[in-house]
Amino acid sequence: WGIRFRRETYDWSSGKQVLQKNAQFVNHALKNDLAKIEWCTDFLAAQGASAREVEILRRSASHLKEFISRTQLYSQEITLAPEACDVGMLLQGLAEEHALAGTRAAVRVVCCDSEPLLCDGAHLEEALRNLLLNAVDAAGEKGEVTLSYCSLPNRRRAVITVSDNGCGMDEETAKHIFEPYYTTKNGEKNLGLGLYYCWNVMNA
Repeated sequence: WGIRFRRETYDWSSGKQVLQKNAQFVNHALKNDLAKIEWCTDFLAAQGASAREVEILRRSASHLKEFISRTQLYSQEITLAPEACDVGMLLQGLAEEHALAGTRAAVRVVCCDSEPLLCDGAHLEEALRNLLLNAVDAAGEKGEVTLSYCSLPNRRRAVITVSDNGCGMDEETAKHIFEPYYTTKNGEKNLGLGLYYCWNVMNA
């Protein structure tokens, strides 16, 4: 197909001045892998793969495309597009994703109000996915992660909770969890941007 490859050495800096540049680099990589995921999903569908799993793949790909089109991933600039969001459907979808992925911890929705939430659904879903991944990691073998949503319209307030029965963290770690590139996990896949991004979304 005339594919050309280029090798680049990239310096992951913790300085906030270059955070946007780092985000653009990740954004570019996501677009490339997303195209491959969409191609493989179409191929699996044509081969008669389970419609349920194919739909989850397509929904995830669609979410990523929308997310990438409106944001510089995990950067300080959070652009919001508020709309009425069905939080119950969102939480159930996230729980189902983890059930199909066979994660060690059980993920379930314990309570959920039916009141729609005015928010940016794409950013909310991405923030919750980050929290859920952390919770599943913390819960470990035979652990449990619970999701809930409580709407308090008279107080102009809503509470979404992600809870796990893991060991928690010490006070010193808790001081740094919202800093960019801070992580207690090993491995090149853990960049330490997840909770930093969640913090920025909730502030916005």
